[in-house]
Amino acid sequence: MKLCCFFLHCPFYRFPIYNAIAEAFNCDYYFNDYVPYGSKPLDVNKLKGFRTFLRGFNMHYKEYVWNNGFFKLVRGNYSHFLLSGDPSYLLNWLIILYSKIFHKKVYLWCHGQKSPVKRKLTRFYIRLFYAHVDGIFVYGEHVIPNMVD
Repeated sequence: MKLCCFFLHCPFYRFPIYNAIAEAFNCDYYFNDYVPYGSKPLDVNKLKGFRTFLRGFNMHYKEYVWNNGFFKLVRGNYSHFLLSGDPSYLLNWLIILYSKIFHKKVYLWCHGQKSPVKRKLTRFYIRLFYAHVDGIFVYGEHVIPNMVD
């Protein structure tokens, strides 16, 4: 099994879990180049399996983000993908589509849907995103009812 991890940012406090994943699996790490204000970034030179940062671009429509580097991710011949579970990152959608076509596994690691969504179109969009992955790792069980409804 070869695992590709693409995360939106790399804060220093996640180093222990990223390192444990790297020790347990044959994985490569890719990160969005954005570092949230006030967040101390991870020293990627110490992270086993770090490959590169992918340049993120904000789209003009809403808060969508595109990352250059899709072909870097799919050329790695990965059997599994672990992504940040944010549907506003268009690269996540593309990887999910690629994985469905080429029979790869995709897992999301996220906070989940924190509150119920009232707008039908938004609810459809979110369901479509989460329904096409093989598993979702959430930080707490309190979000699960919002994701099942």
